[in-house]
Amino acid sequence: MNFVKKADRFFQKILFAEKCLGALTLFIMLCICFFAVVMRYIFNDPWTWSEEVILILLVVFGFLCISIDIYNDEHVALTFLYNKLPAKAQTVLDILRHAIIGGFFLLMVKYGMQIYEIKWKKPLPATGWSQGIVYGAQIVISVIIVFFCLMNILKTVFLPRENKKIIQEEDK
Repeated sequence: MNFVKKADRFFQKILFAEKCLGALTLFIMLCICFFAVVMRYIFNDPWTWSEEVILILLVVFGFLCISIDIYNDEHVALTFLYNKLPAKAQTVLDILRHAIIGGFFLLMVKYGMQIYEIKWKKPLPATGWSQGIVYGAQIVISVIIVFFCLMNILKTVFLPRENKKIIQEEDK
């Protein structure tokens, strides 16, 4: 159990970095969008690259949000039947859920790498950046998500439900 708590503290540092990166990404998107509108409508000199950069940042931001929700186990779920099950059945379903999510993101890593190999040499039209940027972000964040799923499985197995609630409340 000590190992689980140490690993959880390590992953909380990664989570904090993801939150900071997400906030920064959102701020950069907002600034680019604002100044692109100003340049287009006030100075009649549009930025041709702004939509492309915003789209890349939006994809990165989306993956970061998914990762944060998976670590915190706050993603959307239907709990009508789940809440009526006994604690042991809920534990088994929790493990199964985290394993399925982790497996899905392992596939995202696998196929993201295949697509990245195809796209990394091709430039985007406005910026000239590699088309692989989006897939590179997908791969990196999907690997982090797989580790978060493993961490959630460890917490489900080794930490009783009461301890998980106490740890989550201490973190807030």
